[in-house]
Amino acid sequence: MVSQLKVTSIKEKEGKTSSYFREVQKEIGKITWVTKKELLKLTKVVLTATVLFGFGIYFMDVILQNSLQMIFKVARLVIG
Repeated sequence: MVSQLKVTSIKEKEGKTSSYFREVQKEIGKITWVTKKELLKLTKVVLTATVLFGFGIYFMDVILQNSLQMIFKVARLVIG
């Protein structure tokens, strides 16, 4: 009796797994894929934005670092 329960549950799992993959295949068929031209354009946009933000963060870091160094120098002169 126990072996029948195991066989039944394995068959149910196999049915659920194959059903899952069939559903995944249907959903993938519904996807609207971008064209190669659109992909290249959007890739350029992302890379440009990444470089610009990187430079922005770098320059802000340099400005803050120099500002803090100047503040510490002035503090040392005032405090002694």
